[in-house]
Amino acid sequence: MDAFTAQAEVVEATLGKLTPQDHDAPGLGEWTVAELVAHLVRAAGLLGTYLDVDLPEDAVPACDRVAYFAFTAEELDQMAPGVAQRSRDDAASIGRGALVDAFCGSWRRTVQRAGEAGADTLVHTFRGPMHLEEYAATRVLELTVHHMDLCRALNLAITSDPAALAVTVGIVEGLLDGPRPADLRDDTALVLAATGREPHEDPRLPVFRCGSIGRPADRGNSLTGRATYPKENACSSVATSRSSRSGTSTSTGLARRSRRPRTSCSARSP
Repeated sequence: MDAFTAQAEVVEATLGKLTPQDHDAPGLGEWTVAELVAHLVRAAGLLGTYLDVDLPEDAVPACDRVAYFAFTAEELDQMAPGVAQRSRDDAASIGRGALVDAFCGSWRRTVQRAGEAGADTLVHTFRGPMHLEEYAATRVLELTVHHMDLCRALNLAITSDPAALAVTVGIVEGLLDGPRPADLRDDTALVLAATGREPHEDPRLPVFRCGSIGRPADRGNSLTGRATYPKENACSSVATSRSSRSGTSTSTGLARRSRRPRTSCSARSP
């Protein structure tokens, strides 16, 4: 959990610089800064929420951190409106004045729940069961990329925890299925190009579409009770969907050992 914890602390420090006037500023695409922060709250807490879902006794891992992002263009187009609306709804329900505390409480609960469960625990996700460590990596990417968005929205220099950036780059390079472009040796520049934040002439980029920013909508699996999954593995082929992508997205990952989180803000429930 070290990479997740460290990147969450980086995000938290940036959120401490928010002013009330920032909330209505452009955040990402159609999102305001407040709605972008609400998405970060959800991204930070989803692993903890998923750990509360019971899995079938015969559950097996459906995919890893790279295959998790193997969406077709059609899937992403279908999911995008729900992702965007959910962040607007979350920002309204949490309340602008409570967003920072909500983020603080969200990631700390995730660290606590993950520490209780262990890295090899199978966890429910909308893509099917995943090892906790693999799903956590998607959350690290989420926090890392959307923190870049937040920094850009606030006209701040982009900062990332080195371990979290390495997790994010590992997923990006896995989706590239080959060496990174020679002019993208800088990891932050690679992530910005791979997520469509900056243009690049390499035809493989971006590897994430705009429609998949944030977490896609749950496909009928309840977050209370017992999870069920289709027999066809939704994450089965990275290569097949890789050729269909052309836009932006994000997500996140945690290391094995957790460290004690700082307590620089109160833990308000999102």
